[in-house]
Amino acid sequence: MILDYVQKKTSRHHGVKVIRTAEHFLSLRGADTDRFFPCMPDNAQTNRVLKRWATKAGFEGKVTFHMAQHTCATTLVDMNVPIKIIAKVLGHSKIGTTAVYAKINSKVVGRAMDKMEGILD
Repeated sequence: MILDYVQKKTSRHHGVKVIRTAEHFLSLRGADTDRFFPCMPDNAQTNRVLKRWATKAGFEGKVTFHMAQHTCATTLVDMNVPIKIIAKVLGHSKIGTTAVYAKINSKVVGRAMDKMEGILD
């Protein structure tokens, strides 16, 4: 399934493939103009719900909807997805913006260095 939408912040059109596990949430919407998560009227309410879910799961750290973008980007980096693709998924027009979201961890750096193995032999 492809989700076609216009990003409010930039007024740009995007088309992103939706994974099967997310299709359920789209089915909860009425019209295509409805909110993605109709049960969450605004960012503050969303963050309160996420915090409640995290607490029930035994996580006591900070949890926000905005953090989901960082988690998504970092997870995609960890899966070796090219930064240009990650930018497209997040709706960013500039790679620099995406780089702020995509944290490079030591495992990713290690894989990059493994690719250098044997080059200088």
